[in-house]
Amino acid sequence: MDIDAAKLREALIPDITPFRIGLFATWIIGILMMNNAPAPYTPPPEDLDRYDGLQARADTMVMAIEAEKRFYAANHAMNQAKGFFYNDPTYESKRRNFEEAKAVYTRENAKRQALRDEANKLVGIWSPYGLDATRQGFWNAYEKGKEFAKSMTWWDVMFAGFGGRGSRDESAVVLILQWVLRIAMNFTIGFIYSLVSFLFNLFWIIADFAPNPASAALFYACGFIAATSMVASILIAMYGTIATVVVGGAYVAQQQSLEGAQARREQLQRDQHQD
Repeated sequence: MDIDAAKLREALIPDITPFRIGLFATWIIGILMMNNAPAPYTPPPEDLDRYDGLQARADTMVMAIEAEKRFYAANHAMNQAKGFFYNDPTYESKRRNFEEAKAVYTRENAKRQALRDEANKLVGIWSPYGLDATRQGFWNAYEKGKEFAKSMTWWDVMFAGFGGRGSRDESAVVLILQWVLRIAMNFTIGFIYSLVSFLFNLFWIIADFAPNPASAALFYACGFIAATSMVASILIAMYGTIATVVVGGAYVAQQQSLEGAQARREQLQRDQHQD
């Protein structure tokens, strides 16, 4: 395979236009917002004290804590009694216990959540608490996307094992390249899933802090830019690494082929002189 250095450089380094400059600047700003940007609003000390007090009250609500424990215990017991083909005779009674525990938990947790909503509304979405909740939401979605991609890759390996090695004409290099591209596609899907999941959950993160509509729309736009920039950076780094390895490998293979051809021509010339 012949590699034209001029055409490769032209493909990798696009022309500079105002639109591309703006896109690049937006990308950089998005990365900074997701990682390093400080909160634009710092609540006054009295609001911070009240925030800490409300959160402490929410975290120490005994009835809500006990209701949560009973809810998860009843849910576990009900699931244990539920069979694949038929249910345990005690299933109905355990299901009723679960429904009762769920009703109590819903009621008590609503009281606890009301305290947390009041605390969040007090400091605002643009405070360090709002930014921390948003960033944590993004990285949680990112981890879920990675796990989703790993799961898809695991199933690909399983099906490939049942399907055999593939065509006998395929070289080891071709097989490795196919797997690299397959894994890259799985992680691309996983990271896009992370982005969509985060953007959906961002509505609820903003709602917890109850900002006014204009502030909520602006914050969502900033979150969209930041999350999209991060996912784009991850994908660019991943595919850039793959492209570097593939192009570098192709270049080395081309050089080896040229050197081999040159050596064969020299050997042929020496053989002709000897004759």
